[in-house]
Amino acid sequence: MGHVVSRRFILAAGGALVAASAQAQTARPKVKIGLLRSLYDVGIGLADSRSYFAAEGIDVELYPFSDTAEGSQALAVGAIDAVTQGISGGLLNLMARGVEAKIVASAGEHAPGHGVIGLVIRRELVDSGRFKGPADLKGLKLALGQNAPPHWLVKKYGDAAGIGRRDVELVSTGIGNVLPAMINKAIDGACLLEPYASELIRRTDAVRVVSMDQVQPNFPAGYLMFGPSLVTRNHDAGERLLRGYLRGVKDYRDAFDRSGDKEAVVRDLRSRQVNVATDMVSVGFPEDMAPSTAHVDAFIAWQMEVGVLKTKPDISSFIANDQRAAALQAVGGRI
Repeated sequence: MGHVVSRRFILAAGGALVAASAQAQTARPKVKIGLLRSLYDVGIGLADSRSYFAAEGIDVELYPFSDTAEGSQALAVGAIDAVTQGISGGLLNLMARGVEAKIVASAGEHAPGHGVIGLVIRRELVDSGRFKGPADLKGLKLALGQNAPPHWLVKKYGDAAGIGRRDVELVSTGIGNVLPAMINKAIDGACLLEPYASELIRRTDAVRVVSMDQVQPNFPAGYLMFGPSLVTRNHDAGERLLRGYLRGVKDYRDAFDRSGDKEAVVRDLRSRQVNVATDMVSVGFPEDMAPSTAHVDAFIAWQMEVGVLKTKPDISSFIANDQRAAALQAVGGRI
């Protein structure tokens, strides 16, 4: 069984390159996986905690990162072999520079009913009639990650009413400060990833007014990405890792979408430091686990408009389907 280790390597001078060619010759390859401890990691967390990777004959070490930028850089320099990533300007910039990595499977999407980014507004603003719809964003003070998918949700929601960037005051409070800011009325709302959005609603009686699935249905929540060590140098280890990953995702779907044991899934994910809750909106997964590109071109165009991206990446050129297709057949054809 794999385990979480502390970060003992520094992303500098190209990083410590993984000796994947040597590993490819061993019967039990060792695989280093980056962990963001977010919803994107449910498949990895369950596969590791329930020994699905071990059953596939691979030894896994999980390396926690604080954000997607760190994980992307680690994969780019070969310090890790795989990582689940939310779509972001940092990831798209690496793709634009031609990073040697591939998107091999979905790590979740905002399918209908599974909008895991939500805009939450203080209840008194809704009950008083101050906030009734997108036009009422004007003049509000919202906490969110600027130029990230939560910002994209607010932008697309406001577009319907002609709300511009300067019509809303956007602040970056840090996730730990959102709750007290809502309680103290220092902000009018926040746009957050699960489980934080549901926690904010539960603890402040706030109102979820829109979620990503309503505005940009099937927009990707995240991707599972492999570096060259698993795509080319040890293709078989990559396929084995994917088989374990798919079994982990299936367990997650069984619990959250098919009335299974949510408590057990949450317990096992928390043992791998993945932040989840039984009452959260669940992330969606397609049955074939194909990575979604819905609305990604529009997101890229917006990233270029706000200056995050200088060069447009061709995301389709980074998608590799062969390992996923083979792994999917091995676990019954769908998850």
